[in-house]
Amino acid sequence: MQPGVLLVAVLLLLSGAPVRSVPAHGPIVTQENLHQHFFVRRAGHADWTAVHKDESHTLMHLEHNVVVFDARPCFWAAAAAYGSKHGTTLTPDPRHTTGGEIVHCRKLLHLLHRMHRTVTVVSDYFMLLNFTTEAVAAGKPPVTIRHFGAENGTKPHKGMNVLMPPFAEPCALLLQFYGGDIKDPQRGPVSLSNASKIISSYPYGNTTAIGFYRPAACPYVPDKRPFNRSYIFAYGKADTEMFWLDMVLPQFKNSTLWEALIAKHAVVFVRCPSGLPGALSIDGERWKRWVAKGEIICLDALPEPVPYSTLLAYAEFIMGLGLPWHSPTPLEALYCQTSVLVTNYQHWYVKATTWPPHAYDPGSARDVLHAMHEIEAKCKVIFTREADGRARKTNSCFEGHALSALEVYDEHKHLRDLTNTIEYVESECAKTANMQGRQ
Repeated sequence: MQPGVLLVAVLLLLSGAPVRSVPAHGPIVTQENLHQHFFVRRAGHADWTAVHKDESHTLMHLEHNVVVFDARPCFWAAAAAYGSKHGTTLTPDPRHTTGGEIVHCRKLLHLLHRMHRTVTVVSDYFMLLNFTTEAVAAGKPPVTIRHFGAENGTKPHKGMNVLMPPFAEPCALLLQFYGGDIKDPQRGPVSLSNASKIISSYPYGNTTAIGFYRPAACPYVPDKRPFNRSYIFAYGKADTEMFWLDMVLPQFKNSTLWEALIAKHAVVFVRCPSGLPGALSIDGERWKRWVAKGEIICLDALPEPVPYSTLLAYAEFIMGLGLPWHSPTPLEALYCQTSVLVTNYQHWYVKATTWPPHAYDPGSARDVLHAMHEIEAKCKVIFTREADGRARKTNSCFEGHALSALEVYDEHKHLRDLTNTIEYVESECAKTANMQGRQ
């Protein structure tokens, strides 16, 4: 210890003032200051470290640094890994850690680690902006992967271009977990700028696919049904999706349809806001009776991955409400050998790669009922109890049928593809830095 530091410590002790210890692994990270930090995993190191925004200049010297900007799943994947190692309890928003996106983030971060890249994850746009400005000025523009749709600056309709200055386009990759074709129903196709590459989970066009994962449980699931009667799962966050029922999905705004469905099965929703019955053209008193009798079941939130797979596996079929264009749920359901009803407006990838009796595109309430009757007639489902207490699901409609929508994850293939993409962007980014240095 330096003499000056020792003297200060002695004076503090003599004065009775508390001495705050600083952990060896870096700053103290709490739930309150979480988003003021970069989370960094250096090449060749297994553990994540935290760097406060005021110390971002210390990141300048890092070689082969890939910066991931994402306010949701990728940030939480890194923060959770940091917290578990350092005994820090960090509680994420459950919307950001359930379903498929956080699984894909972990996969992406794992592949970057295997590529011997330093990975820096940041959730705050202005922290990213300040760090990038300094790096560009120093002649070291970072390769940046930006999750399209992350808060603070990546949504074009927020008035901020994905690649606004000082970001150099050749240094940028876009991360879209579920496809390469984003459409805004009011504005048409959304231009994603001239980013060098797009990384997604679905192989689409010239995107780099990191591979769709298999769900946590299927086809082996707990030998216990989530509910004591048959049910249909109407997926989609009902409290945020009701707007689209009037816009482009009038086939679900039909009281006769829901009466016919509930006559055969219960219907499960994720959250049931007060406006949902009206959005579906269901009388309020009738809705209350159905809820009281267990014919309408409202989940408070999306379950964790294994219970969610179980929910999908035991469903008679699932149908999409709202416009979850790139949702993982339909593919998770297909892995669980459960048929899906999604319109062409709802999920372009399923529509392009799957067909009845695995997937239906219902254009009317009559089409929904026709699909239900066809699934009931053609698809014979058996749950066989295994020695370990789990149940193995077998659906006659899925036996011997390869689904192009369900890509088998090959880590070696995806590592090679992602390596080629990152190396290309690094090369283009270096050219940009050299040109700026000569100017």
